[in-house]
Amino acid sequence: MQAFHDTWAAACRVEASTMLVPAWYIFKTGPILFSGPYCKPNIVFQLDGTIIATTDPKAWGTGLFEWLEFSKLVGITIQGKGIIDGKGSVWWQDQPFDDPIDNEEKLIIPLNHTTVSPPMPIQSEMAGKMPSIKPTALRFYGSVNPTVTGITI
Repeated sequence: MQAFHDTWAAACRVEASTMLVPAWYIFKTGPILFSGPYCKPNIVFQLDGTIIATTDPKAWGTGLFEWLEFSKLVGITIQGKGIIDGKGSVWWQDQPFDDPIDNEEKLIIPLNHTTVSPPMPIQSEMAGKMPSIKPTALRFYGSVNPTVTGITI
């Protein structure tokens, strides 16, 4: 994670600079804020490798709702052929169907109007230790003209 912080700090100092996540590289990281109230405009975040979310509940703490956040930037572009892997299965499998925020049972309308209990979710290795509110994988906050193209989330 420190490599991202250091590279971002250097990219912020130069207008239209590029921060590169190289192809064939895999980075595992917790929540990161790419903040820019003092960054130069038109930075390119070139994602050709893979960024994977950590499944360590300690990295998320409490009250964290974003994984990769780009904040207060002008003309930020995220592009490339890379992957942002938020490890969604850990978040979704870890929550019971009766989660008051995500009650799937209320969304299911059987065709024959009978009530059938949905199958129980597969329990993840986190066994209920992840925060109950699921974070957003990629968020732009207070940014002007953000662009995302070519990546896979």
